[in-house]
Amino acid sequence: MAAAKVAPKITYGLKNLHYAVMEIAEDGAVSYGAVKSFPGAVKISLSPDGDIYEFHADDGVYYECDGNEGYTGDLEVALVPDEFKIDVFGWEKGADGILHEVANAPHKHIALMGQMATDAVAKRVVFYNVFCGRPSLEQETKQRTMNVLTQKMSLTCRPVESNGKNYVKSSTTPDVSEDAYNSFFKAVKLPGAAA
Repeated sequence: MAAAKVAPKITYGLKNLHYAVMEIAEDGAVSYGAVKSFPGAVKISLSPDGDIYEFHADDGVYYECDGNEGYTGDLEVALVPDEFKIDVFGWEKGADGILHEVANAPHKHIALMGQMATDAVAKRVVFYNVFCGRPSLEQETKQRTMNVLTQKMSLTCRPVESNGKNYVKSSTTPDVSEDAYNSFFKAVKLPGAAA
C-alpha cells in the first residue's frame, strides 16, 4: 500500500530559482527558451494586483468578481548574474570581457520558477509572465565586520493566455506525479499547451 500524501501546513525557505525567456510569436503564441539557473535567492515578496469589482442592483451587490491582474512585488538576491542581465535586460558583453548596460535595449519577459520548503514535500512554483525592473545597486566600504549587500528587482507577474484561459502561475501539490515534480525545472509548460 502506498503511503498517504500529506498536505503541507507551513512554508519557508526559497531556493532553486530558475528563469526562461518568454517569446511571443506574431500570432500571439507564447513559448519559452531554455530554463536557466538563477543562484542566490534571498526573498520574494508579492502582493495580489487587481481590484474587486462590484455591480449593485436590487439594493445590494448583484454581481462581483476579482480583477486578477497577477502580482507585483520584489525579488531579493545575493547578486544578479551577468547572464541574466544579458538575457533579460539586453546588456552586452564586449570581446574584452567588459559588460555594458544598454539604456535603450528592450527588456524581455520571463517565466520565473522557484522552490519553497514546507513541512511536507517542497513546493515548486512557476510564474508564466514576469517583467523584471533593473536591479538596485548599493555598495559600501568594508569595515571590521563584513556586511553582505543584496540586490532587489521589482517584479510584475501578469497572466498569459493558453488554451482560452489566462494563467498567472502554477505550483505542485502533494498529488503531483514523480515525473512532473522531477522534470519541473527542465522546461516551462503552459497548461493546455501542446507538448
